Amino acid sequence: MKTFVAKKIRRIALAPLALVSGAALATEPATPVVDTTELVTTIESATGPVSDVGIAVLSVLATVMVFFLIRRVMR
Repeated sequence: MKTFVAKKIRRIALAPLALVSGAALATEPATPVVDTTELVTTIESATGPVSDVGIAVLSVLATVMVFFLIRRVMR
């Protein structure tokens, strides 16, 4: 019973702390500390070729899996 009450008290105490820390993270400083616009632009421009390669690899794997499945069923 003691641990049940302790857990309830801990939850009640931690809920406001979580809200305060979330609000502190959500507030934006007056001046940005680090300008990441160029980095974000670079990453976004690289996602096109990377996703194309990923789709090609996944399609090859899917083809191989289907081939092995058909082969197993036909035995």
